[in-house]
Amino acid sequence: MLKQQVILTLMSLPGYSRFKTRTFLNYLTAYPVNIEELCEQLRVFNGSGEKILIPTFADLQQASDNARRQLELAVDNGLRLLVQGEAGFPARLTAIADPPLLLFARGNLDILAQKGLALVGTRTPTPFATNAAEKLGRKSAELGLIVVSGLALGCDTAAHRGCLAGQGRTVATLPGGFNNIYPPENRELAEEIVAQGGCLLSEYLPEAQPQAAYFVERDRLQVALSEAVLVIETEKTGGTMHTARFCLEQAKPLACIVPPSDLASHPNAEGNRLLIEQGAIALKTVEEAEAFIGQCLEPDDKISA
Repeated sequence: MLKQQVILTLMSLPGYSRFKTRTFLNYLTAYPVNIEELCEQLRVFNGSGEKILIPTFADLQQASDNARRQLELAVDNGLRLLVQGEAGFPARLTAIADPPLLLFARGNLDILAQKGLALVGTRTPTPFATNAAEKLGRKSAELGLIVVSGLALGCDTAAHRGCLAGQGRTVATLPGGFNNIYPPENRELAEEIVAQGGCLLSEYLPEAQPQAAYFVERDRLQVALSEAVLVIETEKTGGTMHTARFCLEQAKPLACIVPPSDLASHPNAEGNRLLIEQGAIALKTVEEAEAFIGQCLEPDDKISA
């Protein structure tokens, strides 16, 4: 069995999270050659003290068949499959606490090794935030930075489009499979990203529907692929706050736009204000924001307020 088929087989079984699957893979001294051997390895693994659910042979066979179909579907759709520990897997993603076991990808994978900036924010931005995201996306492109975001409506979309308008390249991490690009309104944008030398990434099977947990999980990848995170605008309970948390966990610089005075009491300013109170870099002017972006091209210890 191929490593990717083993991973997909296990992760499609009840009780086999990414963490549990990784623990099992690290336990192996050799990958199984067939379902019978995989079944026996799981029994031995369980006997070693790791309490896991032992699937029936029939369930394991069904999961393996499904994994093979998903791999075939990925190839048919022109996707690349990147497996942790194998050539082509982004080195940046191996350094985080919870790296993906595999990634489905489309587009220019070379840019994943280049310096990038995560530009993120609310799905319902004010006109000020939309304009800021577009301008900062364009500025990042002009400086040669890769813009990393999540293809969501609002600030993400504006950042991606600003980058493309500046003839730059951008990466989008997806909260579902490639056959269910989310949101549907951004399917054309996704194609534009690939056409202009960027790429799309997903941890999930091509037919996987977006789920609440996936939106959070993909945020850690945005941070891992970036030198820093710049928050355009966010509510204090918005999904962007997860990206900010991952940024702090990964010890990356975090900056927030300080909203203009007429938006100081707007709900979209609450997240920015909270993050700044907690130590995020406050960017008060366009010049400060552009300087912060420029510092992302410097050695890692050169990014400061």
